[in-house]
Amino acid sequence: MSRGVTEGWVRESFASSREFRLPYVRDHEVLARRVRDALLDGPGFALVTGTPLATMSTGQAQEFGVSMLLHLGEPLPQGRGADTALGWLVRDEGVSAHTDDRRFHEDAYTSKSRGYLHLHNDRAVRPFGREPDVIALFTHRRARQDGASVLVDGLTLYRLVRAEFPDLLDRLSTPFAFDRRHVTPPGESPVVWAPVFEQADGRIRVRCNVKRLETGAELAGEPLPPDRRAALDALGRVLARPELRVTALLEDGDCLVIDDRRVLHGRRPTRTTFHGYSSLEATGGFGHSRDVAASWNRTIDALDVLLVHWPAVHVFGSSSGAIVALDLLARHPERLRLVVADQPPCAALLPDPVERGFFEEVYEVFRADGLAAAARHFVAGIGGTLKPMPDPAGLPPRAAEMIGRLNANFPVFMEHELRQFTSYVPDEAALAAVCDRLVLAAGLETRGHLPYRPAAALADRLGGKVTEFPGGHSGYTDAPEEFGQRLLEVLSSR
Repeated sequence: MSRGVTEGWVRESFASSREFRLPYVRDHEVLARRVRDALLDGPGFALVTGTPLATMSTGQAQEFGVSMLLHLGEPLPQGRGADTALGWLVRDEGVSAHTDDRRFHEDAYTSKSRGYLHLHNDRAVRPFGREPDVIALFTHRRARQDGASVLVDGLTLYRLVRAEFPDLLDRLSTPFAFDRRHVTPPGESPVVWAPVFEQADGRIRVRCNVKRLETGAELAGEPLPPDRRAALDALGRVLARPELRVTALLEDGDCLVIDDRRVLHGRRPTRTTFHGYSSLEATGGFGHSRDVAASWNRTIDALDVLLVHWPAVHVFGSSSGAIVALDLLARHPERLRLVVADQPPCAALLPDPVERGFFEEVYEVFRADGLAAAARHFVAGIGGTLKPMPDPAGLPPRAAEMIGRLNANFPVFMEHELRQFTSYVPDEAALAAVCDRLVLAAGLETRGHLPYRPAAALADRLGGKVTEFPGGHSGYTDAPEEFGQRLLEVLSSR
């Protein structure tokens, strides 16, 4: 064990995972003493390896997990009603951490999702009216890809906040409202009040769940005053630092035991895949609006993955992607450092009714005369600023395959995205509040044409101006080197 971890640790405190691994022994009383030593006089967690769990059925594994740790203390049930169990199953049951309207899903059991789990400790929300001291995660069947556990030392978090934001530490030592709608005991309040940091038994104790703190203030009907908001922002910035995080990818039969009073835990997503049209197989389009919402939720989950490594990110989006970027900035500004929205086709912002109705006109041509006619009408209407895609025959095999998929998906675009995206109305009030993080861009060759005008209209409403890039409506393929250089200049200027 590395020296000094009792007083606080960061990722570099451990030369390898061997320093916090404990081999399983059949004498569970002996095992419990070793685990307790790691929790109280070590880093606050231990990874027990080599348990026989992987050879058992799910029911047997649940029973074994409870019996193995009985010597650590009284096991606490989780769940409500028929779902109550001592061995709670953490597995993908199709749950999303976000609702169809793109909000954080306050009522969801995110342990039943495959997405990213934010750093937290369970005791922060007093689940089902109980306050756990120790959390244990057994791995019966590991995810096919990733799903690694992420740990942060609450004691280190406390000391960094105290050193860097001493004037805000007192705020974090007073009670905050935590949203516990997903684990509210029958007849009790969905809000529980507690400080983030407190002294107990001569030790610093932590209660942290930034997501539940944000929604808790809303639920309690007590908006955070500026000083308390500043304290939570500082907490979030420190918590986002990648050097604080230890990751552990559990194998079948592993058991991660955590002092829930000290150590925060989270999880990287399982089997995260980033999908765009270049990797989407044509399947006849979206079957329901829920599919679009699910796609958005995957986008948010993907952003969460990035935020494991970076506290805030730069986002570039072009055309329909620029609309996604605008909406992301309006809804989740705390996650983004800078957004470059290149030619968002927000036709609803245009004063000319003919231009506002152009995309509906393209769709009608598509329905009446087919894709080729609609494509010609579209290109003509945007002033020829969209250059044709290259002939796949002259491209390397991988690029030719991508062009083939893009062509195959044009009917999906016409039917399910053209009108839906171009009718989008940006939230100007939300964007105005963060306009210092927004660059509205357009291609130099689109000046005077339809693709340029929505960006110019929105920039004017927000009191800014358009930043011009080389090329036309698809400048990144028209002049990739020049476009990339210009994008780097813009990103580095903020």
